[in-house]
Amino acid sequence: MKRRKQTGTKQKTPGGSHEASAFVKDIESKTILLTVNEKPYILTIGKEMKASHTLAHTLRETLGLTGTKIACDHGSCCSCTVLLDGEPALSCMTLTVECDNKKIVTIEGLKDRKTGELNRLQQSFIRHSAFQCGLSVTCGCRVCSTVKY
Repeated sequence: MKRRKQTGTKQKTPGGSHEASAFVKDIESKTILLTVNEKPYILTIGKEMKASHTLAHTLRETLGLTGTKIACDHGSCCSCTVLLDGEPALSCMTLTVECDNKKIVTIEGLKDRKTGELNRLQQSFIRHSAFQCGLSVTCGCRVCSTVKY
């Protein structure tokens, strides 16, 4: 079989091209706004975080909110569950860059901001000595319990 000679314009591929490096530079200087537990955070990709960071990593390592647990790291245990614009989301499977201009509630954000009082489920855990291990799904369950469907 004879091969035909291709004519016309060539498709550009991003591998090593000038366009790809411009794209990476654009991403690395982008800032994103996260509102976590009603507190705004402005993060710059390439400084405070990498484009590849998951929301769980950013919450724990960058913002110091360690109540969100990382157990299985592939979304099957739900211990990393947070509320993303009011809906449960697996933070270990969500890139932080996907959360630009989103409202996030973690286990730390369930307490009343004015009084500092824990929510009813958190109080019940304490009252009934319902212990949890550090890698437990109970954080995710408690976050999900606040969703009103």
